[in-house]
Amino acid sequence: MKMFMLVEVILSKKSVNPESGKVVYQSFFNNAKKVMGEDGKEGFLPDTGKVKFDHPLSKGWHLLMVKISTYQGQVFYTGLKEIKDSKIIQALSEGE
Repeated sequence: MKMFMLVEVILSKKSVNPESGKVVYQSFFNNAKKVMGEDGKEGFLPDTGKVKFDHPLSKGWHLLMVKISTYQGQVFYTGLKEIKDSKIIQALSEGE
């Protein structure tokens, strides 16, 4: 399932898969504010979590399109796209 989520990134950490050599960045977040599915339905996120992305995310608010998957009862977020419109991000983070 794909969803949009607005999160406050607190740390990005580089990770390398030893078998494939692929580099992935894990960005840890707090205060997930909004989550909306492709169908327009809102969802809920934990207060803290992490999302895998192909580049590091700076500290601060980010609006991301993510793919959500589950494995053995755990939820995983994989970043697909970052929305970089600062006006939208500011409005959403302020709850307007």
